[in-house]
Amino acid sequence: MPLRSFADVPNRIVRLFLQEAGRQYDANRGLRPFGSMPKTLIDRFDGACAYCGEVGPLVEEHLVPMNRAAIGLHAWGNIVPSCKRCNDLKAARAWEVHPMLDPHRRTAISDYITESGYAPDVSELRVVLSKLYELADRQTRALVEFGLVASRPYIAGLNAAATDTADD
Repeated sequence: MPLRSFADVPNRIVRLFLQEAGRQYDANRGLRPFGSMPKTLIDRFDGACAYCGEVGPLVEEHLVPMNRAAIGLHAWGNIVPSCKRCNDLKAARAWEVHPMLDPHRRTAISDYITESGYAPDVSELRVVLSKLYELADRQTRALVEFGLVASRPYIAGLNAAATDTADD
């Protein structure tokens, strides 16, 4: 995913942190850290999207989104197989309100969450993530500013070279 704005960098760092925190959370629960989606998890949902039941290409879907507002971890119990359409449709909303979710699939997801024991207390992480985001944003801006200051003579030279070429 290409970076398009200053906010993309701290948001990416928040996602990386939540990924690593998920690994630690799994280890603390005696589970192997969630890597890529295993066949056993796909089979649990009949080889189909956990939301709509469509069989086809599946992606990892975080039930609780991995962002600084929702604070979902990349861990067992928070990841289900999803078709791209349902993944996009859910976006950053709660999984329980997904429009394609029927009662049978809602129960299957709830059972998976319960059986996985996914119930992290993320209240303290909220403070950490807020500070992490702030620091990453400040550092990103400082690094870009440093790069601009350090390259000012070269950027000016590029402008002059472009003008010289245009005059020819």
